[in-house]
Amino acid sequence: MNSEHILIVEDDNSTAASLREWLEIAGYQVTGAANGRLALKLLEHFQPDIILSDISMPEMDGYEFFEVVRAQPQLTTVPFIFLTGRNQRQDMLVGRGLGADDYITKPWQPDDLLIAIRGKLKRAQEIALAQLHRVYKESLTVLANAIETRDAYTRGHVERVCAYATVIARELGCTEQELSDLEFGAI
Repeated sequence: MNSEHILIVEDDNSTAASLREWLEIAGYQVTGAANGRLALKLLEHFQPDIILSDISMPEMDGYEFFEVVRAQPQLTTVPFIFLTGRNQRQDMLVGRGLGADDYITKPWQPDDLLIAIRGKLKRAQEIALAQLHRVYKESLTVLANAIETRDAYTRGHVERVCAYATVIARELGCTEQELSDLEFGAI
């Protein structure tokens, strides 16, 4: 069972219901909203792992909804897929030009949609892990440098040890994972 949570923004009740049912069968948690305004209210209380949005909706269309979502820093990395009946080339260019992660037209094929969702979720998880790794490394470096500031002689020691260890490890043919582990150890 997947733990990922999908937000569906779709004004057509039958499309929303069939999409919800299909995604729940696939193991996803699903929350729905009939338009962008209602979806924004939901986003005040939770952060989905991915957003699927129609474009043609009352009150707030998908393009405007996308722009408001992307303006919120905590939502900038949430994958966003337009799932719409608007299949004209100009519509696709606008959607992709805004920066949507994908643009899928109705009628969608379940397997195609599932592959797109899985791919976008996997990429989002990879990005989150890389960011966490970077922040963890930076935090360790700051802490080590704070300790070093007590003594002018040792200032910059952490960076030098990391640099020397990395150069030696590269010459020895270490893998990228081994180099990353070595950097943490050197700090």
